[in-house]
Amino acid sequence: MTAKKIDAMQAGQEMNKLVLVEVLGAKYFREREAPSGYIVVGAYWLGEDYYFGHCSMFSVFSPSIPPYSTDIAAAMRVFQHLRQSGRWCCLVIESDHHYVWGVHLTPAGDSDHLPIIHSGSCESLPLAICRAALKASLEAK
Repeated sequence: MTAKKIDAMQAGQEMNKLVLVEVLGAKYFREREAPSGYIVVGAYWLGEDYYFGHCSMFSVFSPSIPPYSTDIAAAMRVFQHLRQSGRWCCLVIESDHHYVWGVHLTPAGDSDHLPIIHSGSCESLPLAICRAALKASLEAK
């Protein structure tokens, strides 16, 4: 995936899944045992949490992938993950009079004059955060 393709992506389930896997590090398992002992089929796992799975005993679907690209609280969890990784320290948010949001990620370091490395810009703040986070994850690979 390129930065240009990321900038063209819209908010929604595809973007949310990409953030879950590429930024937060979730892994897909066809079948895995949950801490409760039940088998979960077809889920994305992030630690002990799973999304879009199916529990074999109760035929209950797991929670859907959080709406990172449309919900500001979910998007801020993405930024919090980036901060905790130790690679990114600052989130600069800008808005113009047309409500176009700009988000810039600054790498962690000792200097007060660090360059802005990854940015996302669009009409939605959560989507701008997700775009910047995806671009940052590209660099890490």
